[in-house]
Amino acid sequence: MGLVYEFRCKKCKHQYNILLGYGKLYSYSYKQTVENIKNGIYGDKWKNIFLSRDNLVVDIKQCLYTCQCGNWSLERALNLYAPKNSAKPAPPYVMEDDLKSDYYCIKHYTHICKKCSAEMHKTDSTSEIMLSCPECENINKPSILVYVDDYDLLNEKISRRIFL
Repeated sequence: MGLVYEFRCKKCKHQYNILLGYGKLYSYSYKQTVENIKNGIYGDKWKNIFLSRDNLVVDIKQCLYTCQCGNWSLERALNLYAPKNSAKPAPPYVMEDDLKSDYYCIKHYTHICKKCSAEMHKTDSTSEIMLSCPECENINKPSILVYVDDYDLLNEKISRRIFL
């Protein structure tokens, strides 16, 4: 489930997409993200927090993060959650509905801009999205919004298109 925004740069005609939400390979992506946390890919602090309790889970939703400098990136949310029932062990993966109903957030991950090192902020998918072209940096709005019932990040299987 998710949203795909398709962009076509008005200046250089480069096409690019952003895919928000969850892909079809969710359980694989979840396992890979947990391994990355345990291996310190997201920093030793995040690794230590995650390993401090054996029942923590992570939100792996693909989100759009923007910076005041104009840079943007697609990143997993990476927020850490604990179960409301503290005796509950961590499952192999946790879906969004379960995350909302059975867990509470204990720590928000801070995304840092690779361009200027400032803190990036999650962009609400319902707001007007304007992004710079990765080729020429011209600011563009999406030309198509796609609601997807089932997609995977590798094959971009898409269901319904709405032309903006």
